[in-house]
Amino acid sequence: MKFLLKILSISFLAFGLQFILPWWAIAIPAFVIALFGGGAFTNFLAGFFGNGLAWFIYAAYLDYQTQSILSKKVVLLFYDSIKTSEPLHLLILTASVAGLVGAMSALSGTYLNKIFVQKQDNYYRK
Repeated sequence: MKFLLKILSISFLAFGLQFILPWWAIAIPAFVIALFGGGAFTNFLAGFFGNGLAWFIYAAYLDYQTQSILSKKVVLLFYDSIKTSEPLHLLILTASVAGLVGAMSALSGTYLNKIFVQKQDNYYRK
């Protein structure tokens, strides 16, 4: 349940921030939410799916509103490198880029939490 709540909160905050700040501001919610704890792998996945979901929904909405005019033209530009002509693949690629930004940001927040907040075992005194 915490994992799903992290995904939804990252997605909601990233979706809102992308309208008022530059594109890289989607990293801020993933970083801040990961500071509150959790494992590295779960925060990585929460950041990936949270930001990926936000950008996928927004890109799909824009694609639907424009009847895929721009998506089809961009896919034709990349046709030789990705071997597809389907706009859905472009939406998945867009969501993956945003997901990687969120995942790396959440991982950075997790490790910052481990450095400063959580107590470290002193292996030399055992």
